[in-house]
Amino acid sequence: MQPITLSPSRQAELEQFAQENGQTPAEVVENALAAYIGGEVDEYDDDLEDSLAAIDEALAEVEAGETISLEDFKREIRRDYGL
Repeated sequence: MQPITLSPSRQAELEQFAQENGQTPAEVVENALAAYIGGEVDEYDDDLEDSLAAIDEALAEVEAGETISLEDFKREIRRDYGL
């Protein structure tokens, strides 16, 4: 198998990501490939799609004027969670 080469900018991104996450570049690549090959990436895509749909719904509610004050929100949270 031939070594994999990355562009200098992609290599720099990999090294920065690894450093920020306390991993070596090899560990980052290994974990990313395992997630991709294992199908976990699709799960993240589903989560992302769900999150984006929730954000779109919330924005539509704001545009429609369906909002409450911060004080009312706090009151509801305290009531609902017994705080």
